[in-house]
Amino acid sequence: MAPSDDTYSSYETYFRTRKYTQRYPRPNRLAFARVLRAAAPGAVLTDIGAGDGRYAIPLAEKGYTVIAVERSDAARAQIADTALRLGLKGKVHCFKELEAVDAGLAAESELSLLFFGVLGHMSFREREAALKTIQAMSSGRANVIGSVPNTFRRYRSERVNAKIEDFGSAPRFIYTHELDGATHGFAYTAYSPKQLRQEFMLHGWECVEIKTESVLSERKVTRSSVIGVADALVSRLTPSRFSHAIFFHIRSPE
Repeated sequence: MAPSDDTYSSYETYFRTRKYTQRYPRPNRLAFARVLRAAAPGAVLTDIGAGDGRYAIPLAEKGYTVIAVERSDAARAQIADTALRLGLKGKVHCFKELEAVDAGLAAESELSLLFFGVLGHMSFREREAALKTIQAMSSGRANVIGSVPNTFRRYRSERVNAKIEDFGSAPRFIYTHELDGATHGFAYTAYSPKQLRQEFMLHGWECVEIKTESVLSERKVTRSSVIGVADALVSRLTPSRFSHAIFFHIRSPE
């Protein structure tokens, strides 16, 4: 899945400078709980766009075997270092590309994770290819859970002023971060719940559920345990239209 923009090189800087870890130091509490509920204890999980391991490492500590797929060399190095330091080397397996994952290990995977907008960073065609690859690698019916940004709550200015043409109906655009003294661009796609459901159906996947992952921003939710607990409680009662991030669970056809 070749990148169609500079997003991946921008993320390399994001991870290398440790700005990502400072901004998002832990997993989203509600998302993490949903992983534990969806996967059997000790199962093999595939964390796509694993970043610095903020989901992969805690899941390995819970006894799961995690296939961590991450394009960033800096981020993969951080995952490997943390796993080694915590005695989890045999529980976390790092790969740069989804296509490079050992076929035997991939076939054991019970659940794939695409959290915090990883799917949204891909173009329409990249999302289509990624979902096909996940399905092809599975030994049975593939299950995927993850989250995307809600177009009703986020990036209103960028959707108008930094729009990128794409095949999908959901808006694609560029937003920027200041990193290491320079402005870096990140391509993103934001969704309404309806657009998300329609795209998954177009790719041939069944929507098991679409609901709220968080009401407040990921930065606030992951940097404060108190805010994280409160947001998880409120998010369970909030319709997905009003979410900050939309949670999804999809399943491949039988």
